[in-house]
Amino acid sequence: MTKIFDKIAIQAAWQAKTLMKEVEAHAYALQEQMQRRHGDEYRIEINHEAGFVLVRVENASKRRGY
Repeated sequence: MTKIFDKIAIQAAWQAKTLMKEVEAHAYALQEQMQRRHGDEYRIEINHEAGFVLVRVENASKRRGY
């Protein structure tokens, strides 16, 4: 029975890793679209544990003209 549990654990880990990569791909696509739309450099921050994705302007003071 241990082999079955090991197999299930391996599959679950693979699925989780795949889903994390999918989230990252969507975030990078949004980053690219924001850069094309607004002309600024954008960065992403992802926290999978908190369920949080942030797309932000790289240098906000530059954007505001400060």
